[in-house]
Amino acid sequence: MRRLRIGSTAVSRDGFAGVRIATSRETLCIDVINVDGCSYLLYTHLHPRHFPRMEKIDIGKTVSPSIGLHRIRPGDAITLGGFAIKAIDAYNIGEGKEVVHPKGLGVGYIVKTNDITVYHMGDTDLVPEILDIGVKIDVLFIPIGCKNVLCPEEALEVVKSLRPFIAVPIHYEDKSLLYTFRDVAQPYTQVVIM
Repeated sequence: MRRLRIGSTAVSRDGFAGVRIATSRETLCIDVINVDGCSYLLYTHLHPRHFPRMEKIDIGKTVSPSIGLHRIRPGDAITLGGFAIKAIDAYNIGEGKEVVHPKGLGVGYIVKTNDITVYHMGDTDLVPEILDIGVKIDVLFIPIGCKNVLCPEEALEVVKSLRPFIAVPIHYEDKSLLYTFRDVAQPYTQVVIM
């Protein structure tokens, strides 16, 4: 697994849309299937490529919009150990796409720890709430797979608005989408492929 280290924090991609944010003391995992080594579990929604079988998770250390000790909604904020977390809307608008992710059932997460701010967008279209977060993002994990999430051109609009220091594409199977996103977004951010 390739890691990106910023100060005393390491971030890495884990699987299709999973992310690990690790400090020297604890690891916060978002949408990971293999939960080994996770101090806290955050899930954006309950689709199979984002959420493991129930018997694999510890409900007491799980945050999601639908299940876990801490149920979270867009706009909610929570602190887990050294991680300050805010939930952001993530949903499909339905313009030209099937609405697989209805509003209110999924979230993205802005996570602040130590010296960085990470935003995992969840499964979303280009929705107005994303462009109005008002936070400087160091590392943006952005879905680019087109099918029920952003396409590379829509992802570019997010990058141009948020101006993250680094953008890491997630949630894609077709590598041509990855290279399209890299080529269009590179002038506005540093694209890191993991």
